[in-house]
Amino acid sequence: YGDHRDLHSFPTRRSSDLTVHGRCGRPLRLIQSVKNLFRCCTHTFHCGRLPSPCDDLPAVHLQFYWQVGNASPLLCIKVGIVTERSRFMMAALASAAMPNATIAGTRDSEQVNATDKGYGIDHAVVQDAAGKLYDTFASNTPKGRKRLAGRVRAAQTLMGNRELGGLGFDVDRVLAFSNGEQERSVTGDVSVMIATHHDGQARPLTLLTLDDCASVGTALGAIHRLRPDFLQEAGYPVFSTGQIRAQLTAWIKRLRQAGHVPQEITTSWSDVLETDGLWSFATCPVHGGLSDGDVLFSGSSITAITNWQDMQVNDPARDLAWIFSKLDENHRNALLSAYGRMLGNRLDDLIMLRANLWLQMEQVG
Repeated sequence: YGDHRDLHSFPTRRSSDLTVHGRCGRPLRLIQSVKNLFRCCTHTFHCGRLPSPCDDLPAVHLQFYWQVGNASPLLCIKVGIVTERSRFMMAALASAAMPNATIAGTRDSEQVNATDKGYGIDHAVVQDAAGKLYDTFASNTPKGRKRLAGRVRAAQTLMGNRELGGLGFDVDRVLAFSNGEQERSVTGDVSVMIATHHDGQARPLTLLTLDDCASVGTALGAIHRLRPDFLQEAGYPVFSTGQIRAQLTAWIKRLRQAGHVPQEITTSWSDVLETDGLWSFATCPVHGGLSDGDVLFSGSSITAITNWQDMQVNDPARDLAWIFSKLDENHRNALLSAYGRMLGNRLDDLIMLRANLWLQMEQVG
């Protein structure tokens, strides 16, 4: 209860002295090491694999004590079985995924966001004995594991591109990854990603200030100026302007035939596709569309942009579609002005018409 002690505050006694007691007072299991934080089911702890949330259990709670020998309880922890992973659990997962690090403590992250939560991804900041901080992400949901695996692959691809040094902000720097979809994963069915900790706070896109929007516009402009070769070499999707136009035309035709979208809307989209000059642009590297939590701020300066798993070579308007649903006109203008300054004469006049079209199509699915 109260402030949970960091791992380094536990007594330096041999680990075999640590015993867990349940709410009923009965010893539940001898703990051999911090890594053996077991999956909990009522008053039972199972060995062998690191914990996974008990999704099929009711929202009951366990209250258990860490004791040394026959001493008085040192720490009482109340664990919600179907709530987020405890900080102890996150520390254990980090220790398993990165065994060469000596984990000394863990805390909640100021960068937790609704997007990751929606995928069942937990996030904590872990500290090693030398004081270095790591962002630790964990999930055992299929969508969460897939998202983390994609994020790791994207981070590895980005780190091979020397141009990133000129972006003015950092990206994911993954140090370790344990894939929960593999049979012999050291973290069981939980995927765990360990990355260098970024300073800054996550901010919902709907709450961006005018200065924030200018920073985002500058950052997107820097991304769109990258050369696309590295994405093609890494096997990411690469689309030409002609391919995008053909795909959108075919998609609108399928929607019209299926009858799921009113004909007035599909006709309007078809008319937009025929606008003179709409396709007079060059495709470029895109992030794939910003969501809450992807951009980290210190003040109004961007410290990092994360979650690049959807990056590809595509229409730059794809990265601007969200501003129509998240920002009012003044904030959109602040972002676009900064974006235009970065692009200069490379900015095409009809990019916002395409961005609005992309948003409408994404809303249809």
